[in-house]
Amino acid sequence: MKSKITDIKLQKRHFKRRSIFVNNEFLCGVDEEIVAVLGLKVGQEVDKKRIKEILHKEEIKRAKDYAFKLLSYRPRSIKEIQDRLKKKDYSSKIILEVIKSLKRLKFLNDKEFARMWVESRIKTRPMGRYRLYQELIQKGIDRDLIEKILNDYREEEEIKLARELAQRKLKRSYQNLDEVTTKRKLYGFLQRRGFSYDIIQEVMKELKGTENEGK
Repeated sequence: MKSKITDIKLQKRHFKRRSIFVNNEFLCGVDEEIVAVLGLKVGQEVDKKRIKEILHKEEIKRAKDYAFKLLSYRPRSIKEIQDRLKKKDYSSKIILEVIKSLKRLKFLNDKEFARMWVESRIKTRPMGRYRLYQELIQKGIDRDLIEKILNDYREEEEIKLARELAQRKLKRSYQNLDEVTTKRKLYGFLQRRGFSYDIIQEVMKELKGTENEGK
């Protein structure tokens, strides 16, 4: 006896999904898009290869929808999407297909992601090149690409941000501390924000000069 699709039912709680029955037995639930793309109809004969294709398309659709959901919150790197799909136990084959599709549709682009990440960090949470570099490495961005992106982050701009952060800290957090403690804390703070030794020294020197002028 050949296998046939004996029913395609609208799911009550999910109006965009359909329940597929083969030989009067429930096979799986699929998105309505898959029914349309594969041309599934009641009475249609299906072999094991066809059934495997239906199940595969449904898994791809679910994985892609999950990726789109993640991307709706904020831009993501390729590695971030891969890691999240792995946590959902999708196979390497499914993940590869989803990544290829998202790249083709221009929803995934590590160069654009890295550029936007650096711009956002500088505006909302100023930090030095080293911290930005480490964060992008964790996001799975290629090292050469990171270097190219950070070439646009000029040293003058980095010094300016470090200076502004230092002045803010001095006014808000270190007012009642002695000079030695203030310097130690300020140095540690700027270092954690990823500024280089030379830039920290430059800022500390400027601040010291400003203090002397005020005396």
